[in-house]
Amino acid sequence: MPYAVARFLSSETCRSCAYWALLLCMLLAACSDDKTTPTQEHYLLCAGVRPGGWIGVYDCDNDSLIDSLGYPGMLTPSELTGSSTGLYITSLESGRPTRVWDLRSRTQVSTLLAPEHAVFLEDHGVLLTTTLDTLRTYQLPEFAFDTAFWIRLRNPIRLSTQDTILCIVARGSAGSPPDYSQIGVFDLNSLTLVDSFTVDEGSEPVQCRWIEPSRDGDVLYLLGADWSSPSVFAYSLKDRRVIFRANLYSALGRCRLSPDERELWITDPGPPPTFGEAWPGHVLVLDAKTGAILDTIPTFGLDEEFPEIRWRVDDIRFVPGGHKAYVNCMFRGPILVIDTRSKEITNFLLKAPKRSADGIVVLPRY
Repeated sequence: MPYAVARFLSSETCRSCAYWALLLCMLLAACSDDKTTPTQEHYLLCAGVRPGGWIGVYDCDNDSLIDSLGYPGMLTPSELTGSSTGLYITSLESGRPTRVWDLRSRTQVSTLLAPEHAVFLEDHGVLLTTTLDTLRTYQLPEFAFDTAFWIRLRNPIRLSTQDTILCIVARGSAGSPPDYSQIGVFDLNSLTLVDSFTVDEGSEPVQCRWIEPSRDGDVLYLLGADWSSPSVFAYSLKDRRVIFRANLYSALGRCRLSPDERELWITDPGPPPTFGEAWPGHVLVLDAKTGAILDTIPTFGLDEEFPEIRWRVDDIRFVPGGHKAYVNCMFRGPILVIDTRSKEITNFLLKAPKRSADGIVVLPRY
């Protein structure tokens, strides 16, 4: 080794350089770790807005409108479904094919064969859809049509810990009122009906309008569409028995479990009022284990000009971990922003007169 090089390596300058190089490597490693550390997840609210027919995209952090989706002549989307990754949503319009939107590029990426209710099964590479008489599958990410089965289904819901789909199976001959008492269980791998059952309460099986499963799939929360006595039921799949029943004003709303699954939130639009009276709609908060009513959230006073008006509520969507819920209202009502801890309405979106959101969904910001 040349003398000059050896002298440099043994010098204080070399040792100082080595110290700073080591420190630089440690900083780079720390920065690299920071990039892989999970950050707080952010969410978007998508809402199908009327009139005009467009999809509003809101930042759930500050409830600000950040973008919109649509096309000329679009009808109001009555139902929106999002993928678990937050990359895609589907929009359902009256009498038109369901459309698929890429939230990353804010563009339409596919049009399905018919007006269809969708369930994203991304781990299976499948988009599953149902109509009044057909179940269809599309391959992801191309959205290429794959298979079709004739069966009348509604409200397809995936059990998150299992490879099964729950659906309300509509039975009945043409021209007769449909029977919505049967709940079907579909295997996602074979796409076959592997089980079916009815929820018996009293002398007649429950006519189901909506299913909300617990995360482990052991308990189903059902809206019973008995117009004379509408109710919500908690039903044990293990024991095949009704855990509790709570009466409602109307069978037209939705029920949703809170993110921690301790509470069951129900939108109860209420029956049509007599002339000159306010709508009796409200949001009920129940104990998810016992059915006891914990809170009732009325909607009086939202309109400063007409404070006696109580909006007819429709659906609920939670922001996981954000202590916030969104409730959309029927008939040109706003989107309510509710603090899930205080159970108070803190804000409302779509304040413009005669605007409303027919469908809402909350999903991770991709």
